[in-house]
Amino acid sequence: MRIIHFYRASLWLYPKDFREQFCEEMFSVFEQRAGELFANGRSAPIALVVAELTGIVRGAYIMWMAKILPKNRNTSRSDTDSPTNAPLTIAEIAKQRDAAIQSMVAAIAAHDFINARRYSDDEIRLKTFIHDLQNKASAGHITIA
Repeated sequence: MRIIHFYRASLWLYPKDFREQFCEEMFSVFEQRAGELFANGRSAPIALVVAELTGIVRGAYIMWMAKILPKNRNTSRSDTDSPTNAPLTIAEIAKQRDAAIQSMVAAIAAHDFINARRYSDDEIRLKTFIHDLQNKASAGHITIA
């Protein structure tokens, strides 16, 4: 399984702070995926290897550019973060959670692990919020519209 060693070595293309935060997760996912392919008696398909390695190069480029280019300090928070636009129903919160999951999957597919982590945190926050609302509703503290 030399491809796994090559994959791990290619993760060094990322900046150090990114590697420290995400590379073990990235390697673990790749190792699991490659292990599944080898367990099925197949060698890793060339398409998977090319896609993963291309993704690493692309992701490393993006991470280095983000470090080099100045950050836009005037970005505003999204409307969903504003307390005045808080969702009123569990169904609306569930839609936001589904959107966060879809965004997380898309970010992972694009090797954008920083945003994937952010979407994951949003999904967990929304899941907890739904759970808390459901508990309050079942206890009779609130009425769900």
